[in-house]
Amino acid sequence: MKIFVVGQVEDIKWINNYELWSPKRFDQCLPDLVVFTSGERISRLLSDDTHSKYLVNEARDVYETAMYALFKMMGIPMLGVNRGAHLLHVLNGGTLAPVDEHCGLETHKIRLENDFMYVNSFHEQEMISSNKKDFKSIAMSFDFRKEAIYYPGNNCLCIQWNPELMSKTSKCIKVTNDLIAKYLMNGNR
Repeated sequence: MKIFVVGQVEDIKWINNYELWSPKRFDQCLPDLVVFTSGERISRLLSDDTHSKYLVNEARDVYETAMYALFKMMGIPMLGVNRGAHLLHVLNGGTLAPVDEHCGLETHKIRLENDFMYVNSFHEQEMISSNKKDFKSIAMSFDFRKEAIYYPGNNCLCIQWNPELMSKTSKCIKVTNDLIAKYLMNGNR
């Protein structure tokens, strides 16, 4: 799978069978997947939920918004991890709210369709709502916070946890790769 990374390249090493894709190859082929990685909070340019005490990077928001528009136009599936999830959620019409109880949790339990797993938690914002009717909540914490959302119209998967910080043998890595395969790579709309 050819992946274009918007963010830190080392953050995708947990994804099965990946190959980095370079923009120099636009004339040869397109990436199979675009991954927006972790980082600072989303700035006021995109979300009303930004408090001055948190680190933001407006230049990154502008760049990543342009990358989103480009790859959306091309119909390339997109994965957002933590900050990347927040970015994709907002760009798909969602809103964010501050959340204090989740940041720094080493692990907490979440519910998936017919299963559960433990994930880490380093986010200070949560995905709360969307004005789009075509989104699917695929994972929830046991305190009813959205942990993963899928937007089929734009083929975007948003996950709050950080698989790159989990053990390579954890259930989280396997399940996250399964979610990528199910929602982004198999045309499951």
